[in-house]
Amino acid sequence: MLKTKRHGKKIIYFYIASTNFKPNSVIKDINYYYMNENSNSRRGDYDLCYQVDQTITETRKLIANFINAKLFKEIVSTSGVTMSINLIAFSYAMKFLKKDDEILLNQAEHDNNVLPWYQVGKLIGVKIKFIPLDKGQLTLKNVQKIITKKN
Repeated sequence: MLKTKRHGKKIIYFYIASTNFKPNSVIKDINYYYMNENSNSRRGDYDLCYQVDQTITETRKLIANFINAKLFKEIVSTSGVTMSINLIAFSYAMKFLKKDDEILLNQAEHDNNVLPWYQVGKLIGVKIKFIPLDKGQLTLKNVQKIITKKN
């Protein structure tokens, strides 16, 4: 959620899983990077590139520590949630799922998390099943009702 103004009116913007407003601190840091540090990370052998590589590595270490990953090299950056879900859907599913397996999603899933699984379903014959919600809530009872040996 981000609070901002539009045409002099205060608004609260909830749709932040996709394109969203950026806080001033982020805009400031992005501008600084493009004006002072822009380089070809992991592809250059000059000082500026090395410094950017170090910043990226340190950031990955912070994230790994925050999410309790064993290795910082497990952290992969993508352009956004859509790309991440597509990577998971097409790398994991194509390797481990087979025809007639089932993928469970809840009824409130965003289309960015539904469409890749439908595409995987078409490619390998995986079935998509939706877990019903109870008054808008995902419940263990509803999950247990829909789980089979195929999912």
